[in-house]
Amino acid sequence: MARPTFKDVAAADLASFLNPEEFATVHTIDGRDLLVLIETDANGRSIPSTRGAAPPSYAEGVSLWHLVFYVDPIELGYRPEEDQNITFDGQLYRVVNVGDEDGLYRITLEASRA
Repeated sequence: MARPTFKDVAAADLASFLNPEEFATVHTIDGRDLLVLIETDANGRSIPSTRGAAPPSYAEGVSLWHLVFYVDPIELGYRPEEDQNITFDGQLYRVVNVGDEDGLYRITLEASRA
């Protein structure tokens, strides 16, 4: 029997991360339900832009929030562009950054909240 290649092992690891019985959860992105992995802190909360503290106000009574998540590019079906608007779980966000990390898109979204 042939030994698995590094690509085989890495693909199996990705399948674990995007497994709903392991780490991934279903979220609605632009009207489509997709498995995503949300970057969280040790308590399971999504990490705001300030890494644990409330985000700073940038206008009177308005805060800037970030949401970072990982998604399979094939399932998403397109590569988001910076400054593009995306609806994530019914909330409108702006794409701040898109990177490719080990075969997944790492997408950072930003939204202002009152």
